[in-house]
Amino acid sequence: MGKRGSKKKRMGSSERRGQGVILAQKPKSQEEKGLVERTRYLLLAVIGVITLMSYLNCIHNQFVFDDIPLILENPTIRGIEKVPQLLGLGKKRRISYRPVRMISYAADYTLNKMVWRHFGKYEGDDDGLNPLGYHLSNIAYHMVTSFLVFLVIYKLLANYRIAFLAASLFALHPVHTDSVSYLAGRRDILFTLFYLAGFYFFLCYRKTRKSTFIIASFLAYLLSLGSKEMAVTLPVLFLCYDLVEGFTGKIRGINITYFKEVTIALKKVLLQSSFLYSLVFLGALAYTCYKVFIKSPSHQASYYGDSMLTTFLTVGKILVYYMKLLLYPIKLNADYSYNAFPLSTSFIEPSTLFSFIFLGVVGYALLRLLVTHKMLAFGMIWFFVTLLPVCHIFPHHELLAEHYLYLPSFGFCLISALLLNNFLKKDGYVYLTYVSFIAIIFLFSFRIVDRNNDWRDKFTLWEKTVKTAPQCARAHSNICENYVEKGRLDEAISECKRALAINPYHAQAHNNLGTAYARNGSFNEAILEYKQAINIRPRYVKAHYNLGVAYFKVGKINEAIAEYKRALAIRPRYAEAHNNLGITYAKKGELPRAISKYKRALAIKPHYVDAHFNLGVAYDKNGDLDEAMVRYEQVLAIKPNYVEAHNNLGNAYYKKGELDKAILEYKQALTINPRYADVHFNLGLVYAKKGRVDEAITEYRKVLAIKPQNVRAHTSLGAAYHKKGEFDKAINEYKQALTFNHDYAVAHNNLAMVYFEEKQYFLAVKHCDRALKLGFQVDPTLLKNLLPYRNKIIK
Repeated sequence: MGKRGSKKKRMGSSERRGQGVILAQKPKSQEEKGLVERTRYLLLAVIGVITLMSYLNCIHNQFVFDDIPLILENPTIRGIEKVPQLLGLGKKRRISYRPVRMISYAADYTLNKMVWRHFGKYEGDDDGLNPLGYHLSNIAYHMVTSFLVFLVIYKLLANYRIAFLAASLFALHPVHTDSVSYLAGRRDILFTLFYLAGFYFFLCYRKTRKSTFIIASFLAYLLSLGSKEMAVTLPVLFLCYDLVEGFTGKIRGINITYFKEVTIALKKVLLQSSFLYSLVFLGALAYTCYKVFIKSPSHQASYYGDSMLTTFLTVGKILVYYMKLLLYPIKLNADYSYNAFPLSTSFIEPSTLFSFIFLGVVGYALLRLLVTHKMLAFGMIWFFVTLLPVCHIFPHHELLAEHYLYLPSFGFCLISALLLNNFLKKDGYVYLTYVSFIAIIFLFSFRIVDRNNDWRDKFTLWEKTVKTAPQCARAHSNICENYVEKGRLDEAISECKRALAINPYHAQAHNNLGTAYARNGSFNEAILEYKQAINIRPRYVKAHYNLGVAYFKVGKINEAIAEYKRALAIRPRYAEAHNNLGITYAKKGELPRAISKYKRALAIKPHYVDAHFNLGVAYDKNGDLDEAMVRYEQVLAIKPNYVEAHNNLGNAYYKKGELDKAILEYKQALTINPRYADVHFNLGLVYAKKGRVDEAITEYRKVLAIKPQNVRAHTSLGAAYHKKGEFDKAINEYKQALTFNHDYAVAHNNLAMVYFEEKQYFLAVKHCDRALKLGFQVDPTLLKNLLPYRNKIIK
C-alpha cells in the first residue's frame, strides 16, 4: 500500500509540474539533441514563412501619420553617423527619447542608400527615404520577436507544440498590424523583442545561476527601455514568474488564508533574491520618475474628463475592449483618441458596470488558476502587468491603441496555445482542434493582408478610420488635410468643420481648416483659424508657421517674420521656417540676412531643394552670379526636373554671355514643362541676341499662345519684326502691348523708333515724349533726329 501510495504521489507531483511553470530540460542523448534542434529550426522556419507571406503586401506602403515626423522629416536619422546625436542625453528634442528605435531608422536609411545605389534610383528625392526598406525591417523585427515568443515558451514548458501554437498566433494576430504595417510602431516591436530576450535570459539564469545570463538580461532590459517606456515592467514580470513558480498554496477558497500564503511566497522570493530585486526595482523606479516627472513622452497634462475617477472607470472599459480585440480582431482602428472611444460617465453606466464585473470574474479565475494551472495564471498576469504603463496611472495622451497590445498579447497567445494543446490531448478533439487552428491562422492572415491595404497611404488610412470611428475628430481633421493636398478644398473645409463639431478645441482641425481657407485664397479666414489653433495650443509650431505664411500672403511682412521666429523658438531646427524667414527677408531687400537663413535651413536639411534654389536666387540678386549657378546646379543634382532651376541657370549663362549653354538649359526646362511661358520668352531673347530672328519669333508666339496678354512678349515680337523690316507687324505688336499696359515705356520707345523709320514723325514724337515722361532713357540720337519735328509741333 505504501509503495503504491508513494508511486501515486510521485505521479501527482509530475502532473502538477506539467501544469505549472517548469524549465526546459536538456535531451539525454546526442541523437535526441539533433532531433530537437532540427525540429526547432523547422518550426521557426514555418513561423518565418507565414509571417513574411502575410505582411508582404505592406512593403510598398507609404509613410503615414507619425512616420512623417519620425522618419521623413527627421534629419537626425539621415545616416548611421548620426548615432552620437541620437544618443545625446543633454539636448532638447521634439521627439521622445527612444534612441534604439531611432538608431534602427538611421540604419535603415544607410542601408537604403547602399541598396538603391546598386538597384536603381528611388523615385523620391532621397534614396535613403524609400519606405520599402523600412517596411522590410519592420517585418524582420516582427519575425525575430515571434521567434523569441517560441523560444521563451519552449524554455518555460519544454513543449514544441505549445511554443509553435503560441508563436504562430503571435506572428499572425491582426492586432499587430498597428505595429508592423505602421513604421512608427517599430517602437513596440523593438521593445518587445528586447523585453522577451531579457525574460529569456532571466529564465536561463534561474536554471543555471550563471551571472552572464543575468548581465545579458539587464542589457536586453536597457535596450528595451531605449525602445519604449512600457519596458519598465520587466522586473515586475521577473517577480511574478518567481512568485508563480514558488507558490504552493492549495484551494481552500479565496480568503484571508489564501492571501497570507501568497504573501509568504512573495516574501520568500524577495528574500532569496533580495540583491537582484533591490537593484532592478530601484533602477525601474528611477527610470519611471525620470520619464514621468522630468522627460515625459506624453503631451497629456491632465486626466481624461479632468477627473481621475473618470479615467479609472474608462480604463476598466478599455481593458475589456483589449480582450475583445484579441479574441475578435475584426474592427481595427488607427485612432481611438479625440472622442473615438467614449469615456465612462459613472460606475453604474451599463458598459462600465459590465466591464468591472467581467474584470472581477477574470481576477477571481486568476487566483484559482494560480493553484490549479500556473501557466494559465502566468499568461493572465503577463497580460495585465505589461499593460500597467498605459493604464493612465499617470496621464497619457493616447487613450488606448492597438499597438499597446503587442507585448501583452504574449499572455493571450500563451493561454490560447495551452487551451488548444489541452484539446489536442483529448480523444475525438484532435482533428477538430487542428482544423480550427488552421482556420484561425488563415483568417488571421487574410485579415492582416486586408488591413495592410488600409495602411497603404494617408488617404486610405484616414478614410478607413472615419468609417470605423465616425466620432474621431482627428480622423476628420486628417481627411481634411488630405483633401487640401488633392485640391478638393470644399470637401476639406466640410471635414474640418465636422471635426470641430465633434471637438471645438481640436487645435489640429483649426490649423487644417486654416490651410484649406489659405489654399482657397481666403487668407483672412485662414489667419483667424490659425490664431484659434494657437490659442488652444500656444506651442503649436505648425500653426505659427502657417500663420507666418498667411501674413506674408496678405503683405504683413513684419507679422510674418514674428510668427516664423516664434515657430523657431519652439523648434529651432525647423528648416522650412528658416527658409520662409529667408524669403521674407529677401522681400524686404535684406539679402545678407536672407542668405544666412537659407544656409541655416540647408545645415538642418541638406537636400532641401527649395532652400538651395532660394539661396541661388539671393546670390543672383546680390550680384554673385557664380555662387548662384553653383546653387542651381545643386538643385538639379538633387531634383533634375526642377524646371525653375533650369530656367534660372539658363538666365545665368545668358548674363555671362554663354548663349549656347543657356539654350541647352532652356530646352531642358521645356522638355519638363512645354507650356512654361517664361522659358519660351527667355529662349526667344537668346535666339534674338544670336541673330536667329525667325526662331526668336517662333518662341515669342509660343509665349503669346500660352499668355496672350504678355506685354513683354508682344514688345519683343515687335522688335523681332522691326529687325526684319516688317514694320506693320512690328507696329501692330507694339500697339497690342500698349492695349494691355498703356504705360509700358519700352513699347512707346520702340513705336517712336519704327514710326521715325516709317517717316511718321509726329507719331514718333508723341510716343517718344510718352516714353520720356515714363522715365525711359531714350536714345540721344533719336531725340536729336526728332527735335525739328518737336519744334514744329510746338509752333
